[in-house]
Amino acid sequence: MWDFFKPEENIWYCWHLNGAAAYIKKDADRWKTAFKTIPFHELGEELAGPQKEDPPDFLPVNVSRLTSGGMDGQIRLHPYFSSQPYILKLQEKLRLGQGQELIITAELPPVLKFELAPEAVIAEIMLVIPSRTLFGLDTMDGALGYSIPASLEKKTKPSALIYCDVLVRNNAKAALELEFLAIHPEPLNIYFYDNRLVTDILEMDFFEDADYKTSVRESSNRHTNHEKDEGYRLVSAGTKCGLGENIARHSIDIIKNITQF
Repeated sequence: MWDFFKPEENIWYCWHLNGAAAYIKKDADRWKTAFKTIPFHELGEELAGPQKEDPPDFLPVNVSRLTSGGMDGQIRLHPYFSSQPYILKLQEKLRLGQGQELIITAELPPVLKFELAPEAVIAEIMLVIPSRTLFGLDTMDGALGYSIPASLEKKTKPSALIYCDVLVRNNAKAALELEFLAIHPEPLNIYFYDNRLVTDILEMDFFEDADYKTSVRESSNRHTNHEKDEGYRLVSAGTKCGLGENIARHSIDIIKNITQF
């Protein structure tokens, strides 16, 4: 689904992505694209593509001319993270005692781009659209992010969204109350595993005065003995940086919603 492939001329291809859809057609030196977007709460089950499809007559069509940078006419649909943060909202406020930990799971909508090569992009779009949230110390000094529901339920069904596990540990003496977490996903890799997209495990250790430390554990190293699971195929590489540089922010009482979850 996320590999390069060589389309036949003058034939529409479609990726069905949990209710959203991405279409592409090669016509000589022109590429035609069309997209069906959906709001986050209208997610469906279908996951397939690329497959030959009838023309998307019900959608606007964009035309691009791009002949350089490709691999013999091959193209792929490439998922990657938004540059804006994802704000995780738990189903209910949780309280962690000293030494306790939990894993929060979220489905993060990726940005998708049709590319002939990394430097040759035909079109890009976020097909599954979540609501927006402004978070920060106040409404005059905040940042805009995507509002995403999160839960303790382990998600394993096939999906075009990115499954992200966040491991939270309370190393402080006082109890830690969690309702929101803001995640900056730049350092996280994206993998294709068991017919779904997954990312690395983000580990957050909280200390006194809500101070915290973050680290990333590669999904292929999920086991405690750190043996590699070769079933994980890298789809998009994260940006390597200092993990203390705002990968995740403790956002409990400083988030204000623009729209409802």
